[in-house]
Amino acid sequence: MAPISSFEMHLMESAPASVLIVAHVINLAMTIIYSLIADKNSEKKQMLDGDRFKFISELKPNEMTMEEKQHALLSAAKENNLISVQKLLKAGAYHSAPDKEEYTPLHWAAARGNLDIAQTLLDSGANIENKGGKKFHFTPLHLASGEGHLEMCRMLLDRGAHVMALDRYRNTALHWAAWFGHLSVVQLLIERGINTNTKNSDGQTAQDMAAVRRNHKITDWFEQQ
Repeated sequence: MAPISSFEMHLMESAPASVLIVAHVINLAMTIIYSLIADKNSEKKQMLDGDRFKFISELKPNEMTMEEKQHALLSAAKENNLISVQKLLKAGAYHSAPDKEEYTPLHWAAARGNLDIAQTLLDSGANIENKGGKKFHFTPLHLASGEGHLEMCRMLLDRGAHVMALDRYRNTALHWAAWFGHLSVVQLLIERGINTNTKNSDGQTAQDMAAVRRNHKITDWFEQQ
């Protein structure tokens, strides 16, 4: 499985990137993020997501090095393992330690739609506005919106997430919710005051992106407003 960075490199080589390329890249990137969870090909992944994670409940976090705790916390967030997240945080693991692509445990929880883990991380001090992805700069709200996790989006907004946060290409969460066809998330973001006229770096609004993707339920809804 190719790393996310290979798609980011394609993006850099294509500057100024069209919204079609950017959107296609992020679509692939999100797919790859999840694929990495199950990828056992490399020795490093086996260490982080294999035996060490499998037996983390049997290990004593207080006897782990800080680096091991950070790796284990990321793995626990990826695997929706709330008990391990709580145990590792209690043992001193840093709530916002990023992985090699700069996604934090909160980014993973938001992308997975795991409310309990996300709230646990926020209660521990995780920054709700952290931007992850070396070349994408997503907030947790961007990821939750792109994945259509309505209740995650609601919780993040209730806890202070900036509804108008921009990624590197000046896309808001609304752009990604519209692109991926998540009408309920589109409606929530608009209820919370997002500017529907905001244009990304290619001059497109969220409605424009929905039209490009032929998400008719989104474009029809916009036209009825």
